[in-house]
Amino acid sequence: ETTDLNSVKASFLRPGDHKKYTIQMYFIPEAKADADLFENDTNREKKDYRQWEREGLVTILPGNEVDGEAVAQWFIDLYTQYGMTPYKIGYDNWHAKGFAKTLEEYFGKEVLERVPMDFAALSSPMRSLEADLKTKGIVYNNHEIDAWCLRNTAIRTDNIGRIMPVKVQGRSSNRIDGCLTFIICQYLHQQYGGKLRELIE
Repeated sequence: ETTDLNSVKASFLRPGDHKKYTIQMYFIPEAKADADLFENDTNREKKDYRQWEREGLVTILPGNEVDGEAVAQWFIDLYTQYGMTPYKIGYDNWHAKGFAKTLEEYFGKEVLERVPMDFAALSSPMRSLEADLKTKGIVYNNHEIDAWCLRNTAIRTDNIGRIMPVKVQGRSSNRIDGCLTFIICQYLHQQYGGKLRELIE
């Protein structure tokens, strides 16, 4: 949702190392970040986003909505500042037009991959994420917001045993955005990890 917390991650591999490394950023509109923690429902999760901003964990953007182009700029900055060229950028299509358009213009259309938010697409990557987290196969530096989102995530199962993420107890205050970006990264690793490994080895 453009009016709520947004999550982005870069997941990368190193030669001779089977772990997946991530760097991340969260974005939130200032109208939500600056909402009184106790006197209204705008900040239902009661989190101090300004403190998280001071710690470098979240970027607060002006206004009432998160600008997709500003989120896309995070990936562009990784390239211009650190030379990190994306092999694939996966995204949830919800309100992502400005985000996708900016990245397509900068990196090319073939880099973008829309990931469906359904059982068929998310079940296997979610199981893979669980296994990697249990074996410490993902390095995310114990990022506080990532950890919070992971704790907020429960599993919904369909009639043939496939799973997808849902919020614990269905509570809107239980943000799971960071878990979803982990799952999207796992989806891309499953689809393209072999080719990516060939490129870096």
